[in-house]
Amino acid sequence: MAIEFDCTGCGKRLRVQDQDAGKKAECPECHTILEIPATPTGSRQPVEPAIETPRPMPGRSDPSAPYPGADGTVDRTLSSLGIRPTRIELDDVLMKAWELFKQNLGMVLGTVWLIVVANTIMSEFVGQLITSHNPMAPPAQLASLALATFLHIGLTIVLLRIARGHGAAATHLIAGGHYFWPVLGASICFLVMVVLGLVALIIPGIVFGLMFGQYGYVIVDKDVGVADSLRISRAITSGNKTTLEALSCVVGVLFFLVGGLTCGLGLIVVIPYVVLVPAVAYLRMTGQIAPAGQEMVAVGE
Repeated sequence: MAIEFDCTGCGKRLRVQDQDAGKKAECPECHTILEIPATPTGSRQPVEPAIETPRPMPGRSDPSAPYPGADGTVDRTLSSLGIRPTRIELDDVLMKAWELFKQNLGMVLGTVWLIVVANTIMSEFVGQLITSHNPMAPPAQLASLALATFLHIGLTIVLLRIARGHGAAATHLIAGGHYFWPVLGASICFLVMVVLGLVALIIPGIVFGLMFGQYGYVIVDKDVGVADSLRISRAITSGNKTTLEALSCVVGVLFFLVGGLTCGLGLIVVIPYVVLVPAVAYLRMTGQIAPAGQEMVAVGE
C-alpha cells in the first residue's frame, strides 16, 4: 500500500509507503519539508489558487500580499514559495554547518578564498587609483562594487546548494547574473535602513540588520524582487532574532579565538565555515531542510 498526498508548497502529488506515515519527507520539486499523513489524502483535489501560482519573478510579485503577522500564521504567498517560517536552534545550525563543511571541504574553501582574493586585489587596485588621484578611480570603484556583488551572488548559489546537500561546481559562481539588480537594489535599501537605525538609537539598526539580513538568500533562492525579499526576510526572522544574534556572537568568538591561538592560520578554515553557517540558518528558518535527528523519507511522484 502507498500513501499519496499533495505538497503544501507546490501542490505536487507525492507517494510514500504506508509504513512511513508520520515521518518527514522533502518534496523533490520545491524542497518543502512535509509531515507524511497517516492516511492518504483521498482523490486528487484542486490545490488552492495561491499555491498553484508559479513563484513570482523579479518585479512581478504582488507587494500587497500579506505576510506573517504577530500571530505567526503563514499566508498563502509564503506557502506558494515553499516557505514555512521555522524556529531555529543555535547548536543545530552550527553542527549541521560543520557536518556540511567537512563533506564539502574543498569546494567551500576554494570558492570562499577565491572570492576573498579577487575582492582584495580589486580593492587594492582601486585604492591605488584613489591615492594617486587618477580620474579612472570613480569608474573603478563602480566596477569593484559590481564585481563584489556578482561574486557574492555566485557564492550564495554555491552555499545554498551545499546546504541542501546537492553539491556545487565552480560554474555556479558565475551563474547569478539574473539576480544582480534585485540584490543590488535590496542591498542599498538594507544599508540605508541599518545606517539610519544606527544613527537614531543604535539598537534599531541592529534589529533592522537581523530582521532584513536574509534578503540576499531569499532573492537567489526564490527569485523574488526587492520589496518581497525584505518582507520575506522579516517573516522568517520573526522569533529567530535572538538565535541569529547568538550565532553572530559565537561566530565572532570562534573567529578571534581560533585566529589568535593559531596566529591567524586557523582563519583559513574558520572563515569558510563561518560563511556557510548563515546559509544553513536560512534554509532552517524557511523550513526547507529538516532539523537534525528527524528521519527523512524518499518520496515518489
